[in-house]
Amino acid sequence: MVAKSLHLIAAVGLAGLITAQAHLVGLNGVTCGKQFSTPQTALLLPSNGLYGFERVVTCDGPVVWVNISVTAPIELELTAGGLHPISSQATSERFKDQTADMVVLADSLPPVDQSLVEAPLHGASNGLLLRGADDISTCDHSENLDPFGLVVAVPMPGGRRCGFLDQFGTGGRLYGSVLVDKKVKISEAGMVSIGFWIRGLQTGKMWVMAG
Repeated sequence: MVAKSLHLIAAVGLAGLITAQAHLVGLNGVTCGKQFSTPQTALLLPSNGLYGFERVVTCDGPVVWVNISVTAPIELELTAGGLHPISSQATSERFKDQTADMVVLADSLPPVDQSLVEAPLHGASNGLLLRGADDISTCDHSENLDPFGLVVAVPMPGGRRCGFLDQFGTGGRLYGSVLVDKKVKISEAGMVSIGFWIRGLQTGKMWVMAG
């Protein structure tokens, strides 16, 4: 198995901001709508690396699910974010206070209090709710990306917001916010389902990394 650290490559971009290239491609193109909107129809990802993809979150599919079949105890790295305000007009109020949450479902996890989870669990009872940070003016909440120096508190009007500069194509640039970034230990082999959503089950743009 390739060490996950080999998938985490950082370079300094313009103005000292971080350019993150931190994952393998989990899906060609962008997912949206009801696609991958339940654990039963989830995107199946390999368990041998860190995979990422992007989603346009719509009203008919506010939660995106991925499944990872693990064959041995593992520590998963799970991260989700959204569009940084400075990439959606400098004064965008819609993204300024946005955060995301996720839930991890696995038979080896303890019972989850379903009343605390916004997302429907589709009959599952064992899991772990992981809430995004309410304050991301620093990157102290980032358990996976920050230790590798992959994220910084990106300046924006009125303060800072944890994120990175993603470069693509010939000169394309997009700033992403890091909303929730957690490690989860799975103690037994089996199927693990992870649901990601923008808090409040809002619509918007989201990126996900898992593995």
